[in-house]
Amino acid sequence: MPVVVTLFGAKHHLRRSGGHQSHSVTRHVIWALFGWAYLIITCRGADLPPDVEWANRDAVVLSTLSPAAALATFTDIAGNVPAPDQPVRDALLKEVDYMPLAVTLLARLVSRGKQLRDLDRRWNSVHTGMLRTQPNGRLDNVDASVQLSIAYLPSDDPAPLQLLSLCAQLPDGMRLPVRNELEGLCGFRDIDGALDVIQGLALVYVTDDDTIRMLSPIRLYVLEKHRPSAAHRAYLLEIYYEIARHAPRDIDPQFPGARDRILPELSNLDALLLSEIQNFDEPPSTDLIKAVNAVSRFSWHHVPNERLLMALIPRIEHLPTYLAYSLWILADIHWRRNAYDLSLEASTRARSLYQSLRQRSDAADCDQQMGNVHRLKGNYPEAIASLSAARETFYELDRELDVAYCDRELALVFYDQQNYDHAADLFTSTREVFLRLNEPVAAADCQEMLGDIHRMRGDYQAAERQLESALQTYTSLGSIFDIASCSCVLGDVYRSQQRFDAALEHLQVAYDIGQKQGDTLRIANALQFRSYVHRDQGQFALARQLLVDAQRLYESIGDTGDVELCAEGFVELDGDEKVGNM
Repeated sequence: MPVVVTLFGAKHHLRRSGGHQSHSVTRHVIWALFGWAYLIITCRGADLPPDVEWANRDAVVLSTLSPAAALATFTDIAGNVPAPDQPVRDALLKEVDYMPLAVTLLARLVSRGKQLRDLDRRWNSVHTGMLRTQPNGRLDNVDASVQLSIAYLPSDDPAPLQLLSLCAQLPDGMRLPVRNELEGLCGFRDIDGALDVIQGLALVYVTDDDTIRMLSPIRLYVLEKHRPSAAHRAYLLEIYYEIARHAPRDIDPQFPGARDRILPELSNLDALLLSEIQNFDEPPSTDLIKAVNAVSRFSWHHVPNERLLMALIPRIEHLPTYLAYSLWILADIHWRRNAYDLSLEASTRARSLYQSLRQRSDAADCDQQMGNVHRLKGNYPEAIASLSAARETFYELDRELDVAYCDRELALVFYDQQNYDHAADLFTSTREVFLRLNEPVAAADCQEMLGDIHRMRGDYQAAERQLESALQTYTSLGSIFDIASCSCVLGDVYRSQQRFDAALEHLQVAYDIGQKQGDTLRIANALQFRSYVHRDQGQFALARQLLVDAQRLYESIGDTGDVELCAEGFVELDGDEKVGNM
């Protein structure tokens, strides 16, 4: 089935610095997910992004408003104008190429009492100035209209422009709690009055939840041309550093509430922190480093994102304690994104730093991390060596919980080696420790693996009981990574019980979460088990295609064990198909 992928507003993604790398990443992701696909890109401007070999270079330029539609839009906002001013109005609409946003901004100025002839004169002055610098076609008409609206902000009150510049720093909008804090920190006498001014000029709009938002062309223009004062930006950062401090670190009963509070601000945090890292010459402050680490660690539980850490780490090489912790988080994110070699590289550097700092416990954390990655790469002797070294250190330091985590990882090695008896014994004893220490997610992890062992042994009723109980725990705590893993295995149990609808439903959950998190392994697992469902239903062509897709994804992350399982699946599929055709 043909796949169509649409990238909306891709101009800055494909044309920014490092655009060639962005192209490569985009191509890799699309290939990993779909093999091939039709790609539709929408962006401002008529020029195609460079450094891309396009099969069809005929860009479709979307039309602006018709003259009649532009006039109707203008009149709806500004009302009718006197007959002597109508030629000026019509000429001005033509000058802005009937661009919807430009028409709206001009109409809003007229509705607030500005004279058309004065607007025409000022607009031509602003537009001519832009043409002298870097002509950009139709986009100049929008930028000129934005600047014209800004020019009408009150000259005796800096608050509206200051508020506008602060809003432009936040791509996902300024929410009411942030606005309330800014009012006190920045000393705004009447922030609601300032908001009324910029909203009245259509430079911002306010949503039902009282969030101030800006259309992207306006925000990008303000972001470039009207930066906030250093003091105001510092106050904004102070607010968001505090938000970052409340990012949940671990999955526990408080996690869902903490997650829901930070998610609406995640895009704003990412934009502010990245800008602070990239655009200022001073060494990063400890507040910035802590915020980046907190947000990056939280992303591990949501959608793993290494971008902030990759920007920060080169700038904190002189701070070994912070550097080591950042590398440790980066290694975890690489692991979650199936980039196993990069994960080993980061955790090896972190361990070396912790050893030089004589922080044994932290170095052992890195050993445990490396052991888990070695297991996923199929390097079982290295995995056992790393996990055993970590376990010994934790035992000497009387860290019972960390010893239990190492035991769980060792049990996973035994499971992967198909030593199910040894694995089951270790999962059972470790689960008891987690329950006693009130670690519900870790206990559910062990329960999930015990259910999976029952599945491998063909005891599907016992498997179902264990897996459904584990899934209930994950769901109550909001651990979406574990929900995906458990749903996938439970889906295969339902398949084995010929409960195909339930199987496909759970496998779809696992697939959707895998796609959201960019987790190639989870996506491949879901496709592999879906292939088995359709094979059992006699839908051999679909089953074969899904298995091909799964095998390709396993190959892309170097998962040789699952590649071999897919090969075995093709043999079984060939046999079943022959029987089905007899």
